[in-house]
Amino acid sequence: MGKGKAIIATASFVIGGLLLGACSPSQETPGDTTDTGNPSALTVAWNQGFDSLNHQTEVGNAVANSNIVYMVMDTFAAYDKELNMTPYPDYGTVEQISEDPLTLRFTLSDKAMWSDGTPVTAIDTVLAWAAQSNRFNTITEPKKDNDDKVVTQDAGVVYFSAAGTTGFELIEEFEVSDDLKSVTFTFGKPYIDWFEISPDFGRGLPAHIVAKRALGITD
Repeated sequence: MGKGKAIIATASFVIGGLLLGACSPSQETPGDTTDTGNPSALTVAWNQGFDSLNHQTEVGNAVANSNIVYMVMDTFAAYDKELNMTPYPDYGTVEQISEDPLTLRFTLSDKAMWSDGTPVTAIDTVLAWAAQSNRFNTITEPKKDNDDKVVTQDAGVVYFSAAGTTGFELIEEFEVSDDLKSVTFTFGKPYIDWFEISPDFGRGLPAHIVAKRALGITD
């Protein structure tokens, strides 16, 4: 695809349980320490219930949600046991190819798959950026229900309710490779913490599902 200003026509995204590398819970009896050779279950208590995979939105932005998303979804990098952000090549790689202007290339691994078997592509990465930059919103005040939650908008309306846009809003251009395995982003300003936000380019935004649910596109 040619290089140019990003032009995206999409709508608020809905993710219906589509995960990157979901895990099946163990069926062992609670408290049973017998070694069955199967993965063990881990129970963690938290002071708030999980209620959304859209953890990077205004409504879903809660630690309880982010913890679950972090544990069940792969992405470009993750924290190691020393709490250092570490690349995760089984999902993909991030490469700085220029400092001035800051230019990053995200490349997907062949192992990166959604739980329905669809390969993760650069289109998913671009959608993750679009959703977290708020640059393509056509309205500033969306329709909400009585619980102050965003509801389905009118046809043609684009609205991503990003909880934060730091770093993402600095990207001015992108170029997707012909094989859809990589995308190169060019920033309009320097951003020193680019690697720290790299995981957020990979979590939870299946473009093929958004296209189906929001735009009625099935191909």
